[in-house]
Amino acid sequence: MKPAIAREISAEALREGGYSILAGPDTRSLKEEPLRPAAIRRRLNTRRIGHTIAHFDVLPSTNRLARELAQAGVEEGTVVIAEEQTEGRGRHGRTWISPAHRGLWFSVVLRPDLPGPVKPLLGFAAALAVVEAGRRCAGLGLAVKWPNDVYGGGKKLAGILLESVTTGAEQAVIVGIGVNVNSTSLDFPEELRRRVTSLRELARGRVDRAAVLCALLEGLERRYDELAHRGAKLLLREWRRLDLCLGRRVEVKSFGESYLAEALAVDADGSLLVRDREGRIRRLRAGEVSLTLGGADLRVSPGR
Repeated sequence: MKPAIAREISAEALREGGYSILAGPDTRSLKEEPLRPAAIRRRLNTRRIGHTIAHFDVLPSTNRLARELAQAGVEEGTVVIAEEQTEGRGRHGRTWISPAHRGLWFSVVLRPDLPGPVKPLLGFAAALAVVEAGRRCAGLGLAVKWPNDVYGGGKKLAGILLESVTTGAEQAVIVGIGVNVNSTSLDFPEELRRRVTSLRELARGRVDRAAVLCALLEGLERRYDELAHRGAKLLLREWRRLDLCLGRRVEVKSFGESYLAEALAVDADGSLLVRDREGRIRRLRAGEVSLTLGGADLRVSPGR
């Protein structure tokens, strides 16, 4: 169902409200077309996510602005998109490379009425929505990696960053999503080029960013509603089917501890169960996980 009311938050309006917005390049001179909120809304088939879109050439971080807007009372489903981020972040403060007009760098404001243990599964919902968008828009079979990454061809394609913010009597969740869409290896530092990929590289051709965004938002809303009305069973089934970690040897780093283990299962609350070398079963809720793929140890940094 198309939204009955849709609007765009402009940079000028935010500046008048006291927000600091960076000036971007003249996008008309760029080969990569900028995203156009009006066109996105015409294509988007959602009930609330994407009704309001705040689109900018450049932002330090979409999550940062989305948090501020959530605290100011913006409606649920508001999407903050930047063509480029100068201070994009992943978990543990890691940098997320966000080159101009090459990917999707955006954040969604949600106000979930969900049981506390289910909220972390919003990261699963977002990652699986990326997988669906890759299949719908580029014909790709992608995979996920606990707790919040999307992989293609053994390389990292996308990441998710969840952040909570208190807004009066309720708590909002900011779902930050970064997807390498039309990036090439030259868009990344040399030390990352063997570990990251893009839809363009996997599909061997340019991919429509707007189509990916619409498919992703639609998939996120459907899974979000499913969590609220039917619980996590179907979501977890889909995740377990696609998780690269399960059944593999992983290196766990958490709170200064490092050890090798076998990834066994993803539990009902989204935690990862592993068996260490002493045969002990451990429950992981956070941390850096390294996994071995094709005989090579691939260390990844969860996040966006």
